[in-house]
Amino acid sequence: ISWYILLNTGKRNLINDAIKNTASYSDLIKKSSRYSMLTFHRESIQQTINSVGSAENIKGVRIFDSKGKVFYSSLHEEIGHMVDRSSPACIGCHSNPDKPSITLKTENQWVIYRGREGYRLLTFVDPIYNEPSCYTAACHAHPQEQRVLGILETDFSLSSVDENIRKQTIEITIYAVVFMGISSIILYFVLRRFVLNPVSTLSSAMKKVSEGDLEQKAIISSEDEMGFLADTFNVMTEDLKTAREKMENWTKTLEDEVAKKTRELKNSQDKLIQAEKLASLGRLTAD
Repeated sequence: ISWYILLNTGKRNLINDAIKNTASYSDLIKKSSRYSMLTFHRESIQQTINSVGSAENIKGVRIFDSKGKVFYSSLHEEIGHMVDRSSPACIGCHSNPDKPSITLKTENQWVIYRGREGYRLLTFVDPIYNEPSCYTAACHAHPQEQRVLGILETDFSLSSVDENIRKQTIEITIYAVVFMGISSIILYFVLRRFVLNPVSTLSSAMKKVSEGDLEQKAIISSEDEMGFLADTFNVMTEDLKTAREKMENWTKTLEDEVAKKTRELKNSQDKLIQAEKLASLGRLTAD
């Protein structure tokens, strides 16, 4: 359970860090290009995107309008093309890309998927809202009612994050195996000292007592439940020994009494037989 919790907590923390880093890149682009957007300096905006897009783990930065047309991109061949409505950015923000304004999910700004290169990508989308400073600018023709002017999309490579997750998984697994191994060894010796050995001593003593050896004692020096059980067993054995001695003495006394009564009965019979013989002899003499 600890291994599972540590592993999932570590993965979640690494992914959260990647999301925060990608969000910070997106925020940096918006703040750096804000003035250029207000003054409509397209070259300055493109230079900002190129600079951020060249950062490590950043695989692509693009800005497209509310209709899905790419205006700026760190990948120049994308400029002027329409964004595929089935792309992760569209699916991540809209449950139905064909009805973007109705099915917009602003609480879900990122999506993770496996790219064509073989590693996972985190796509973070940041809506560019129509602020008062924007729709009141002289160079813009956006109506005030238009809520979203465009989308800033940043693709962050999770290859290094996945590598860290893999290393972390190996480290935590090794830690868990070592921990369980050491715990098992300690538990074995604890059980052997306080359970297995006392139970073996009691079992051996009980076997000898069952064979009639009431002199047998269970010697356990500990003062825990096992020691108490051994003392109770010894008292029980002593009581059985005393009871057997009393039974043997009573049996011996009974046998002596029976033998005495038998002798008395025999003497009585002998006397009776003798008396009958004398009586028969007296009758013969009288005749």
